[in-house]
Amino acid sequence: MNMAEVKFENVTKKFEDFTAVENLNLEIKDGEFFVILGPSGSGKTTTLRMIAGLEKPTEGKIFIGEDDVTELPPKERNVAMVFQNYALYPHLTVYDNMAFALKLRRKGFRRVYSREEIDERVRNAAKMLHIEDQLEKKPGQLSGGQRQRVALGRAIVRNPRVFLFDEPLSNLDAKLRMEMRVELKKLHQALGVTMVYVTHDQLEAMTLGNRIAVLNKGEVMQVDDPITLYNNPRNLFVAKFIGSPEMNMFDCTLNAGYLEFDGFKLKVPEDIYERIKEYEGKTLTFGIRPEDVLDSLFAKELDGERIEAKIEVIEPVGSETFAHLKVGEMEILARFPPMVRVSAGESMKIVFNMRKMHLFIDGEAIV
Repeated sequence: MNMAEVKFENVTKKFEDFTAVENLNLEIKDGEFFVILGPSGSGKTTTLRMIAGLEKPTEGKIFIGEDDVTELPPKERNVAMVFQNYALYPHLTVYDNMAFALKLRRKGFRRVYSREEIDERVRNAAKMLHIEDQLEKKPGQLSGGQRQRVALGRAIVRNPRVFLFDEPLSNLDAKLRMEMRVELKKLHQALGVTMVYVTHDQLEAMTLGNRIAVLNKGEVMQVDDPITLYNNPRNLFVAKFIGSPEMNMFDCTLNAGYLEFDGFKLKVPEDIYERIKEYEGKTLTFGIRPEDVLDSLFAKELDGERIEAKIEVIEPVGSETFAHLKVGEMEILARFPPMVRVSAGESMKIVFNMRKMHLFIDGEAIV
C-alpha cells in the first residue's frame, strides 16, 4: 500500500462570506489514527470532506503521500469514507453492499476485480468484523451496530490509502458506541492504515486517537496526543473542551507569590512562581480539574491551604463521587474516590493540588 500521509498547506475553505476553515496547516502521519475534534460549526467535517474531495479548498493545497490531490476528483484519491448514517442500499444484501464499489470498478469495459477476488475481499472483511453470518441479510434486518460494521466492511474491501470517518458512532447507544470504539482500535491495529476520524465527542477522541487536532471556528487550537491535551492545554478553549466533567475555572490575581481569590488565597509553589512572577498584579484565570480538588483528610501529604467548603449536591456513580461544593460565591466540582464519604448539606475542608493547576492570561496558558 502506498504511503498515505495527509498534509494540508495553508488551506482555507469559504462558503460565500462564511469561512469554515482558515489557513489550516496540518500533517497526519502515515498509519496514524488521527482525530479531528471540535464543537458544531468548528470546521471539522469540512476538513474531512476536503480530504475526500467532496469539497474543494478556496485556497491552499492538500497532499496524500507525495501526491497533490487538491484538484483530483474523489474517485481518483483512493480514500474510503464511513458516514454517520451508514448510507447502505436497503434493497441489497450485506454481501452486495460490501461488494458494490468493487463491481463498479472498470478500466475501459473490463472489470478491475474478478468475481473470485471480490468474494475473497468481502468474506475476509466480514470475518474481521464478525458479520460473516449476516452476509445474506438486508440492512433492515440488522441492528445499528451491525449496519455500522457493514459500512466499515464496504470501506475495507476497497483497500484504500486513507479511511475517513464522519461521526460514525453518533447513532448508536452508549454500550454499542463503547464496543465499536474497541473494534475500531482493533481494526486500525490490524490494517495499519491512516485513519482520520471526525467527532464532537471528546471521550471518543481521547480513546481512539494517536493524536487529536482540536478545532474551533475553523482554526486549529492544539494538536497533540490525548494525555498532553488533557494535562497541558495551550489555551482556555482546549482546557474547557477536553475533560468530562470540565475543568473548574476562576479569576484570580497573582500577588507576592499567592493567587488571591474572593475570600481566600493559595500559595503558588516556588518553582512555578519563578516562571510566572512577571504576571504579578495581573488578573489570571485559575483552572483545576475536579480530580485535583481533594478532601484534606485524604491529602495530608499535600502542602497548601485547607479551605472550608459547603457540600451542595452529591452524585455517587459507584467508582467515584461527584461533589458540587461552594466556597463563598464560587461553585467547585470535585471528583472524589469511593472512600471519601460526603453528604449534601455538610461542610468539609478541601485542598487543591497546586502541582496540577493551570493558569491562563488572555486565554493562553502560562502554566
